[in-house]
Amino acid sequence: MTESLSIRSYTLTMDSHTHDYCQMVLPLQGNIEMAMDNYQGAVGVGEAIIIAPGQEHGFRANVASRFVVADLSDVPASAQLPDSPLLMLDKATQAYLMFIEAKLATDMGEQDMSMLVQLFKQQVNTLPTHRFPDARISAAKTHIHDNLASALPLAELADVACLGITQFKKRFKAATGMTCGHYITQERMKTARALLTHTDLPVYRVAQEAGYTDLSAFSRRFTAFFGEPPSAYTTRRT
Repeated sequence: MTESLSIRSYTLTMDSHTHDYCQMVLPLQGNIEMAMDNYQGAVGVGEAIIIAPGQEHGFRANVASRFVVADLSDVPASAQLPDSPLLMLDKATQAYLMFIEAKLATDMGEQDMSMLVQLFKQQVNTLPTHRFPDARISAAKTHIHDNLASALPLAELADVACLGITQFKKRFKAATGMTCGHYITQERMKTARALLTHTDLPVYRVAQEAGYTDLSAFSRRFTAFFGEPPSAYTTRRT
């Protein structure tokens, strides 16, 4: 096979298949839900999922989410983990994914692609010792990404994680480095930006998809988060 990197998006309809090569899926924006014999749950920004050759896997994601997908002839050495197909990424690797996204937006020949793949594999092999995600928090994250348009009260998320509210808050921050409220806001804003960039939805519909019934509140939060209003993105569509 010819090794390659690509940018992909998926739909909310669960699909499944196998392939005879190794694949790594690395979220740039949003989550992908995976169903495999050795992993069930969401994979988000800062993580990567490794799919072994011949391994059947189900997958689905919000259409606004985007992923770097690496089709590889073999699994990078640092990714050959015995207990989990999930890999935790450091900041340098996450930054490199943004570089890959920018490079893939240009015309690339076979030699350029080969070099990009080799650099990707080298970067993956520099990753430090990884920590694995808390399965209960992963379940809560999946629920968040499946229901961004809903209210998502803390008690509901704690129930999904089968934890008390206090314990849930502590474990969520330990797993993600931020409060649950901050995480929800971040994911809503990222989803809103993706919808404004990649679809023709009007701003009020984007606000609804991001969980806001008050358009003014959505616009204020979006502007504070990204430094420019939603209208700046709709203007660029024309």
